[in-house]
Amino acid sequence: MLDVIEIFGYDVQPNFSTLQMRRSGTPVATDTLDKSKWFYNAEKRIVHIETKNFIDLCSDGDVEISWKNIL
Repeated sequence: MLDVIEIFGYDVQPNFSTLQMRRSGTPVATDTLDKSKWFYNAEKRIVHIETKNFIDLCSDGDVEISWKNIL
C-alpha cells in the first residue's frame, strides 16, 4: 500500500477539496479519505498527501490523481 505522496517543487497551493482519483479511468470515491495530514508548504514548495492505505499498489491498472490549484 502507498500511504504517502510528496511532490517537490510545486509552486501553487493545491485545493485539496477538488481532488479526484481514477483507477484505470474509473472514478474512485475520495470523500471518505482522512485529509488531516494533507498540506502544502509554500516555503519549501512541497505537497504532502498522507492517508493510511491510500493506494493499493498490488491492484491492476493505473491510478490518476488530480486537483485544481488555488490561484
